[in-house]
Amino acid sequence: MNLGELLQEAIEMKAYGLQSLIMLVVFEKQVLSLEDDESELDLYFKPNNAKRINQILKEYQKKIGINHDDLFFQVNTDKTSFIVKADNQDQATNLLKGKPIKSVRFIDPKTELVEEDKQLNAKARYVLESFAKNQGVPSIVSQF
Repeated sequence: MNLGELLQEAIEMKAYGLQSLIMLVVFEKQVLSLEDDESELDLYFKPNNAKRINQILKEYQKKIGINHDDLFFQVNTDKTSFIVKADNQDQATNLLKGKPIKSVRFIDPKTELVEEDKQLNAKARYVLESFAKNQGVPSIVSQF
């Protein structure tokens, strides 16, 4: 897949970080083109570059006016589930270091949380919409 196709997918999936990275390297820095293969981005995903790239992307997003909704993850451990506000899945799991993590999934509070329990779903939406807005990133928003 080339970067143009990947950018289109990132736009459709609301993957703001990926959108920003592609736009930065193609349009701003002009080190890659939309015709280049997606593997050209591998350098930017290396763990030793993560902190620096994330900071650059945050500044770039601010510069070009990309505003995105808060991201939430449900992190399940042996005994407890957490709703975590974080920039990405790694940040969500690192926040719960030392706990035996069984699974992590992205949740969209606007469309789903706990589909089988409508009352819990309404409560969780309220928590995310009110309490979480005032929380920094990363943070634990709820525990159940």
